[in-house]
Amino acid sequence: MEGDKFEEQKKLATIIKSIHQELRNSAVELGAEKAWSSHLEDKEKLELYANSMRELSERHWKERNSSADDRIQWIIKSCDEYFQEEVLENHRKKEMQILEKLLSEEGHSIDMEVNFTMKITDKLKVIDVGSSGNFFKDSSRFDILPIDIAPSSDDVFFCDFLSVALSSELTVESMKIRSLPKNHFDVAIFSMLLEYLPTSEMRVSCCEKAYEILKTEGILCIITPDSNSQHKNAQQIKAWKWTLAKMGFKRVKVEKLTNLSCMVFRKALSEQVSKRWADFCKETYAYQLEIPQDRLKVSLSDDTTHDTNLEKKDFEFNIHDMQELPFQ
Repeated sequence: MEGDKFEEQKKLATIIKSIHQELRNSAVELGAEKAWSSHLEDKEKLELYANSMRELSERHWKERNSSADDRIQWIIKSCDEYFQEEVLENHRKKEMQILEKLLSEEGHSIDMEVNFTMKITDKLKVIDVGSSGNFFKDSSRFDILPIDIAPSSDDVFFCDFLSVALSSELTVESMKIRSLPKNHFDVAIFSMLLEYLPTSEMRVSCCEKAYEILKTEGILCIITPDSNSQHKNAQQIKAWKWTLAKMGFKRVKVEKLTNLSCMVFRKALSEQVSKRWADFCKETYAYQLEIPQDRLKVSLSDDTTHDTNLEKKDFEFNIHDMQELPFQ
């Protein structure tokens, strides 16, 4: 019985990972924009993806203490820790000191009576991008907006976050998001999302859009798969910190869990606050968000090259891969 269940999990996980791989290969062959457009138009494949995700989440992940639950609880706990008056006040004071220093160096002054937009409320306005099955719906503190290009639950809205318009209000039509409001959300969640996107440029655009829809002092929670040791991906994590700092995000928390790297970024009072850290950073990074798969550009069907061997190694199924599949 357990063997049959494992084989079923393996089959579902392989379907999902193969779709991820097809998208990456297509982006190399056609270009990212054409590949993404073609991906969105393939309704049959999106439905297969959604059904596979639903089967995994409802019939397998819920039956055991999986890391899917780990990341959900980590995000909820991180939000509870951050959205406290004394914590927010501490961040404000530090950033105001940096702003004062920056402005005094330029011969200006700063008005200390800043009207902060962030207010502590019982309900946090949260957008879960790549939600698939609305895994945060049971959180009593979240006023959740779950969106996905392949919803696997009836309460998840269809939305292509990369292309959706931004405006002054939320516009919904027949469970499809037509526009998202700027400066509106307290929290944006990217749980296993960025790895789904086939290029660094698309990941950067995704984070830039998150910056636009978050309130000042709102947070972006990023969960990324990482089965390596504590320090093996340290350079990638620091490079991400640098790129997000250039956008206006200040990292306030990072933690390595089993098979996961978890990060929280705060939308600073001013872009200059986070950019100051990036400008003083000893290392020089490119404005990008790379993942290891970006270096693997050969189709699985071509078994004659070294890169293909790397692809196959990356694609091989194991229990950790099954647990860390992107929720989109």
